[in-house]
Amino acid sequence: MRESKGIDGLLQSARGLGELDSSGSFTIAGEAAIGKLAAFQLPRKTAWLLKIVQAAVVSGAPEIRIFQTNETTSFRFSPPDELCMETLKKALLSPQVQGSDIYRHLAVGLRAVGFGDRRQFTLAYDFSDTRTLFGWNGKELSQRAEANPDGPGPALHIGVAFPPEDMGRSLGGLKKSAGRATQEYEEVVRNGEACPIPLYFDGRRLDGLSAPLSDDTKANVSLLSVGWAPYSENSRFPPLQVPSALQTYDENWRPTDKFTDNRIFLFSGDLAHTQASSLAKLHYSYRIVHHRSKYKSFKFESVRRESEYLWVKDGVICQRDRSWQKQSPISFQLFLSADDLDTDISGLMLRNVDQLERRKNLAREQLQFQVENTLAAIEKHIPKPFGFHSAIYGTMGVVFTMLGPVTMGKGFIGTAMIVGLALSAYDKRQILEDCRYHLRRFGDQVRFPERTP
Repeated sequence: MRESKGIDGLLQSARGLGELDSSGSFTIAGEAAIGKLAAFQLPRKTAWLLKIVQAAVVSGAPEIRIFQTNETTSFRFSPPDELCMETLKKALLSPQVQGSDIYRHLAVGLRAVGFGDRRQFTLAYDFSDTRTLFGWNGKELSQRAEANPDGPGPALHIGVAFPPEDMGRSLGGLKKSAGRATQEYEEVVRNGEACPIPLYFDGRRLDGLSAPLSDDTKANVSLLSVGWAPYSENSRFPPLQVPSALQTYDENWRPTDKFTDNRIFLFSGDLAHTQASSLAKLHYSYRIVHHRSKYKSFKFESVRRESEYLWVKDGVICQRDRSWQKQSPISFQLFLSADDLDTDISGLMLRNVDQLERRKNLAREQLQFQVENTLAAIEKHIPKPFGFHSAIYGTMGVVFTMLGPVTMGKGFIGTAMIVGLALSAYDKRQILEDCRYHLRRFGDQVRFPERTP
């Protein structure tokens, strides 16, 4: 749903929030306890966005949409139950965690970005025929109510202004290369991929376990499989919701073999199941040194990576734990629920609890079956030529076919193109064989519980 012009103007003008009329304003001193808490409560400055996503998830909203302009990052979601702005204000101004989960998440996020990072924000809550405006201009909190111009709601809009030095950059997917906009976008992409409700950022859907691996190796990565086991009531820990983007996955046909494409090669799970004990991604990493040419033969090398455990709390990845398993060209990411585990005051850092290791080892049992399913799929796979070879030789074929009658020269060129495509497919098969080899070895490793040093 597109925002109305009224709310667009409100969110894009967050720098003028001090003009809101109020029956009582609140000034936050940077030296006060609440100011110090706001500055250091979250593990990193961009983590405040995750708190807003968590608030949307625990509120029961059907989806959350995030937008960026040259001046603001803004959010829109629709909590089904009525919110109390006075409760939110009390949570925001209290160093102690207060209220239900939605108020706590909103308070931590807005307190950090507003009081800690000194960025102005506006919150507009539509319910029935009333819109409540709640804003922070960098010095004071202000609040007022007006007639709701956009219908009965409910709807919650939040707009946060960029600092002056970060305004005016190209955003919205056109260019994200520096500044707060890029950092905030990457925060949500990296830690929102397991969100149980549809999560949109400038129209792009992020809740499909599709975040790329952080990469300083410049390696190619094949996403071998995404898998899960259905949740069992006998489990002693809460389930993970299978992201709805996976449940509605549509296998659109196109000329690709998917093994070296940026798409999931295999689903090792039943898309009809909406709850899982854990979720897992398997990757294979490699680097092409050079392609086949007149002077060089095809050469590639596999790239070793660490695996990791990703803890999901209220819909976002709150913590990443390194796997102590030996690095391998096959790596895993295991998503586990942290919904009933204690955290620090930020709600994003897990406390040291004994249950972590038990959950990791149970998830590794499921990972073993996923490795076997993935290996079976690769055994049956027939690789196609590299995409750019197919494009080059295909274009040459079309051009020469259109240049008049059949000649011996055309026949020679046609043969050369067929041979080129066959050699390209053979080169890709070498990568496939290497993946298969390392996947077998990796399967032997995951059969045993992981031991931390």
